[in-house]
Amino acid sequence: MEKNIKFARPAVFNYMVTPEEGTYYSKLFFDVVSKGIVKINIFHEYPFTAEGVQQAQTDLPRGKSTGKLILKIGD
Repeated sequence: MEKNIKFARPAVFNYMVTPEEGTYYSKLFFDVVSKGIVKINIFHEYPFTAEGVQQAQTDLPRGKSTGKLILKIGD
């Protein structure tokens, strides 16, 4: 029918059936990232404090970020 549109969000668990597949593809993914083939854009790292969490929650909805926001726990 006209204007009958469906949005689907793929999930990795729909494509992996066994734990062995999960292990295999996880190692493959992290290998690709570590070689720099896939680059992950990190906008900012925030300390895991009340102020850091509050700043991250402020920056996210304002559209100030252009990548991932990370709460850093420990060193």
